[in-house]
Amino acid sequence: MSVPRVRRAAAAALLLLASFLVSALGAAPASAGRVPLAAPPVLNVHVSPAGFVIPGANPRPRGPVTFRVTAEGAHGYWWTVYKLKNGATLTQFVDWITKSASPDMSVALPALRSLYDNVEYSGGAKVYPGNTVELTQTLTQGDYFFGSAAIPGPQVPGAAPSVKSLVEGRLDVDALKAAVPAGEAPEARTAAEPAPSPFGWLQVTQENSPALPLPIDGVVYMGNLLGKDFMIASGSIPADGRLLVRNDSSQPQEAMFLELLPGATDRDIQAYFDAQLAGRPLPPRPFFDSIGGMLALSPGKQMMFSVHLPPGRYGVFSWLRIPETGIDACALGMHEIMTLR
Repeated sequence: MSVPRVRRAAAAALLLLASFLVSALGAAPASAGRVPLAAPPVLNVHVSPAGFVIPGANPRPRGPVTFRVTAEGAHGYWWTVYKLKNGATLTQFVDWITKSASPDMSVALPALRSLYDNVEYSGGAKVYPGNTVELTQTLTQGDYFFGSAAIPGPQVPGAAPSVKSLVEGRLDVDALKAAVPAGEAPEARTAAEPAPSPFGWLQVTQENSPALPLPIDGVVYMGNLLGKDFMIASGSIPADGRLLVRNDSSQPQEAMFLELLPGATDRDIQAYFDAQLAGRPLPPRPFFDSIGGMLALSPGKQMMFSVHLPPGRYGVFSWLRIPETGIDACALGMHEIMTLR
């Protein structure tokens, strides 16, 4: 069976399994005597040059929630969501981010591994003014941290900066430091009516607040087979459709949507990366800058994601680097093509 047929068959199988996976984001229907469940609560997060505010109760109970992310101003933004684990601190987080941007791979790669091992990435959004990204996930007990940073470089979706600027722009250390408070007491920053800030914090309690699972229109699945990470995705969904994204690969992954040159294929995309890695003359670049997407999601996690883009053909890419080599995951095959209709 050809690779395209294998991918289509796998995507169809994923859709059959999706109903089981979706249950992890919600709960079973209410039984007799219980209050009927509603859809997950929606938290509207508006990112501006001043930052953002996480609305609603803080602390709040664990359970499904939808972050509806919009933006304003001259820039698009990266809006990140993460938890720290293994006793890691915000100070260590900033140090690892700083070192992971070093041109010295002997410094950068161990820092990248520390990030992947000690940070639980819970998605996030690349969002431009006039666009909306929705992220539905089940919050678990513990402290969630949020940060926003303006995207450097061209601000018109469809422009084509270098691959280097696409990847390294996210590691803007000055912007990151501005988005993390001094010290290790984020609770000191809470207030009855908090002002917008590039850093946010949310405490999630043990109390459970279940919700009904939301319907989905397609799947993006990242997995690992015989030591090699791979991505498969539904071939076509509605332009305002909702995707279930599941990561069972060896490292955090993302789902960035990039516009494609007319007629570009998945093979064209891989041929471009193959030439880049081999140092050969590059063929015409088959993709443009990303115009929205979901940021890093750690292995073992899943979430629902809606990007609300115009109809068309898009590439879905994961640009996150491989910690052993520093190579972008998409250069080794973590990309797919999806039609929004």
